[in-house]
Amino acid sequence: MSEIPASSNFFAVVTGEEASVDDVAALYRAAGWQVRKCGNTDYEARSDVAELVIEGVATILVHGPVAEPVANAAIVTKPLRDAAIGFFYECYGADRALLLEEKWTPAK
Repeated sequence: MSEIPASSNFFAVVTGEEASVDDVAALYRAAGWQVRKCGNTDYEARSDVAELVIEGVATILVHGPVAEPVANAAIVTKPLRDAAIGFFYECYGADRALLLEEKWTPAK
């Protein structure tokens, strides 16, 4: 398994209006991630492949360093997909070149 990089390379915006920061953090906790508060309203979610920050009020952001972001993007976004919460994200390489972007909307 690759090492988690020192800087952020994964940036997501939750587009499901029904979710709060607390709700999104709870989804990651239920999926087996280590989740803790890291501010008044923000959370940190950690797994073997990523160290994410979940923050925001009107717009929820999920971002942080992800090991092999193209290979692990599905793991990082799985809690949102499983809960049928829409999102879009971008992953970047070490040279800051865009590697992957996706917008996902749940089927209605």
